Amino acid sequence: MVNVQDGSGQPMSYYPIPMELTIGYTDEMLSAAGFSNDMAAKLNIYRWDGEQACYIYIGGVVDLDQQSVSMPINLPGQYILAIDEIPPEITSFKVSDHSSTPVITYEILDNFSGIDISSITFSLDETEYVH
Repeated sequence: MVNVQDGSGQPMSYYPIPMELTIGYTDEMLSAAGFSNDMAAKLNIYRWDGEQACYIYIGGVVDLDQQSVSMPINLPGQYILAIDEIPPEITSFKVSDHSSTPVITYEILDNFSGIDISSITFSLDETEYVH
């Protein structure tokens, strides 16, 4: 859990100057999570988002020698290390109002949210639609 207070002792909800977060891991931790040691390079940092009720992909730089993952952060909260190898699944895909401005609805299922929602696009009849 990362929490920082300002000079008057009040909790900060945003860090204007990013802080470097480093989370360590051990071979035993990887093994307990069902991963082999050679999977460490795939570790990333995720932050819990209470509003969306899921972990949000943050990224990270893996240092295999120091067995750690680091990333600048500017928000307080709960951070974890994880490996997300399962691709997202699109379900309940529907197109309604087949006019020049169709309505597209869908659900995306993912173990972690390593998906940048703003980067999702769909093509319909070779026309690209942005989320």
